[in-house]
Amino acid sequence: MSPSFRSYLETLTATCAQPVFKSACEAGGYDVMTPRGSPLNKDLEFAPHHPVVRTHPVTGWKSIFAGVGIHVSRIDDVYDYEDTMIREYIMRLITRSHDCIARMHWTKQACAIWSNACTLHAATPDTHLVSGNRTGVRASGIGEVPYLDPASVGRHTALGLPMN
Repeated sequence: MSPSFRSYLETLTATCAQPVFKSACEAGGYDVMTPRGSPLNKDLEFAPHHPVVRTHPVTGWKSIFAGVGIHVSRIDDVYDYEDTMIREYIMRLITRSHDCIARMHWTKQACAIWSNACTLHAATPDTHLVSGNRTGVRASGIGEVPYLDPASVGRHTALGLPMN
């Protein structure tokens, strides 16, 4: 990503919401807990605005936080076609970079743990490859409100790696 485009993305925020949350709860017969985790996460209308580029709370590195997935409704303050263009570009960066992809090989008693602060995760529809039922339990910690520290740097800069 060019330095000027990185700088532009750092000026943007995104509306992060899950519009299917209500219908999923209704379909599954689940009661909505209020609040859920963070005291800000209440009812069904929770839709915070987070920076598109955020600082990871542990490493201090910049990472792209928003732009793809069902949790992001849109990039704020841009036209619809710009929102689409930015989100498609970010998705291509993530899905076409071998530096960004890990594949979990599920085995009996396997456990996967990741940081939601810097991970796009998706279930692979490969259950037809194994016999029996797979069962998963999801636990999500209460994270901090995403922020961008202007003094933070990206992973390549922090590790002295060349920029491609």
